[in-house]
Amino acid sequence: MSSAKLSLRSAIFINLNIILGTGIFINSVLLARHMGPWGAATYLLISTLLLPLILALASLVTIHKGGSFYDYAAPLHPFMGFMSQWSYFVGKMAACALGVNIFVSLMKTIFIPLSGYSTLVLDSLVIIFFIALNMLNLRINRSIQILFFTLKMIPILFIICAGLMFFSPEHLINTSLDWNALFVTIPFALYAFTGFEATCSLIHTLEHPQKDGPKAILYSYGLSVLIAVLFQTLLYALVGPELQLSGTFLETFPLVFKKVFSDYSTLGILLIHSAIACSALGAAYGVMFSNAWNLFTLADKKLIIGNQLFGKLTLQGVPYMCVIAEGIIALTYLWYTSADQVTLQQINTLALTTTFTLSVLGLIVYQLRNYGSATLISIGASLSCMLLLGFLLKNFIHYQSIPSLPFLIFIGLGALNFLTNFKKHQRA
Repeated sequence: MSSAKLSLRSAIFINLNIILGTGIFINSVLLARHMGPWGAATYLLISTLLLPLILALASLVTIHKGGSFYDYAAPLHPFMGFMSQWSYFVGKMAACALGVNIFVSLMKTIFIPLSGYSTLVLDSLVIIFFIALNMLNLRINRSIQILFFTLKMIPILFIICAGLMFFSPEHLINTSLDWNALFVTIPFALYAFTGFEATCSLIHTLEHPQKDGPKAILYSYGLSVLIAVLFQTLLYALVGPELQLSGTFLETFPLVFKKVFSDYSTLGILLIHSAIACSALGAAYGVMFSNAWNLFTLADKKLIIGNQLFGKLTLQGVPYMCVIAEGIIALTYLWYTSADQVTLQQINTLALTTTFTLSVLGLIVYQLRNYGSATLISIGASLSCMLLLGFLLKNFIHYQSIPSLPFLIFIGLGALNFLTNFKKHQRA
């Protein structure tokens, strides 16, 4: 047995680190504003919707060993395969941009001299720095992953422990569940669990993939949902309606410290904000490091114009043009949206939902061609995707917005690129 193989416990830890991002922090005020004490219900609903989707993606990983989102959706048509992977690549950079903005926003609360500088300028400098680090092929190794996970858990455990100790039952009663608000907040809850799709690719790294693969995914997913539910519920039980009146998530922990400590602790807030900032920075860098290979895959398959350029690697083994493209997309999102949290979450959620829908439909077509019928899991996953798209549409209507113009332009350019390139190869 290779020493590189993962045990079930190690796989659960890595999955938790991937799934449990900064979404539960930035969603704290958004969910409270829409749902009051019922914010955790959003996580429960999205966890139910995602379960068949997770199982379907696990099936796709097993069928297409070493495959990509292109391979998952290609049974529909090569164009659908291309759009599946292109949408994921383009949309994922919204999560990277938002992660960088979270880091910079928190740093400005920690280092006061930074407050005099433009957040967007500082965001841009971090993105450029990320590009430079990627050119050196600087990976986040296991030790750094453990550090980021530990830092991430400090504020989470603090809220859970403080909520249990200073629980105020009156904050959770006499408020009815608003179903309309529940459906509007589903895209935000989905954003909190983005990254779950990456956990499916770990199945083949396990010591006993057939036995422990489903366990690793389901256990880590279940723990992530439990942590998110406890965090949001106990946070509201601790702070109460004041959380609804907060401007942004940056006000969450100052409110908590006022409730927990009679003497307002600035140092405590700085430590908590530092932990969240480092976690956000690590997650954002991880996205940029891994996402470049999605564009590289399309170039390697000769599906994009300039595939030779985007398919080139540096001496360090880096697809440098793909990294530069990532940086341009992230910077475009930041400056066009002014780093608006809701808009960036909407972009990421729309892109991922599109990718998941096309992938699941590709799975159904694959099963029909090879087995004559589709499984209940794939059918359930397709229904989940349809519901997610419906909830996302409701979210857009509520905020009276459409997906950010740059995102639509990037999607349109991708489609035009494929059609032009595909016709050229057909003629050849």
